[in-house]
Amino acid sequence: MKAKLGDLDTYWSIFDPTKSQKSVPNSLSQDLAEIYMDLRDAIKSTKSVEPIDDVYWQWRFGFREHWARHAVEALKVVLFISRVA
Repeated sequence: MKAKLGDLDTYWSIFDPTKSQKSVPNSLSQDLAEIYMDLRDAIKSTKSVEPIDDVYWQWRFGFREHWARHAVEALKVVLFISRVA
């Protein structure tokens, strides 16, 4: 995917928006890959022998602690690109 995005793959963000700090480079393709892998694993876990309440807890935890940030950053980039394209 990185090859398809070309120069649009790299974007800049601030790790903690509540503090004044320098921006850091990020990768849109990496964000999308992280989201995909987390959701793929979540779907696979529905076929496991784990209790469904444990599966739901893992989904919520994964969303809150990991892939939600990737989704927010990716969406900001995609929306910006669509406005300037």
